[in-house]
Amino acid sequence: MTVGASPSSIIAGEIERYLRTGEADMMGNAWPGDIMERGRRQHADLRGALVEEVRRLAKGRGGRTRRCPTTWASSSRARR
Repeated sequence: MTVGASPSSIIAGEIERYLRTGEADMMGNAWPGDIMERGRRQHADLRGALVEEVRRLAKGRGGRTRRCPTTWASSSRARR
């Protein structure tokens, strides 16, 4: 944590780091509350930011996404 930084800027930094690297502080120390509350808040914030980022990126593609054919999943199991 940065000394003198506001709690909201510290959380924003943690969210930015998560989106950039996929890594997050397992203890959620940037969020307020006890360990359970920090975990709930961190999960909600990180998940919300990830969903927003995916939507933003999908919008840049014109909303086109590829769907995985269901036959891929079943055929991969059959080969084992």
